[in-house]
Amino acid sequence: MYTVAIVDDDPRQCDILSELVRASPLASLFEIACFTSVDSLVHHQEAHGPADICVMGVEAGHGGGSVL
Repeated sequence: MYTVAIVDDDPRQCDILSELVRASPLASLFEIACFTSVDSLVHHQEAHGPADICVMGVEAGHGGGSVL
């Protein structure tokens, strides 16, 4: 099982990306977690460990993919 973290400040974009991952022929291998801020991702990873795959919006509010 691979953990996929999707981070975007627009919840609709998180939903769209989640659906794309779920539509994959290998979807049964993925556990998907959506976050609307980098801070929420960091808190989640501190408690549960790092994601295997991270998909981030480049401009996700204060601290998007371009900052990391």
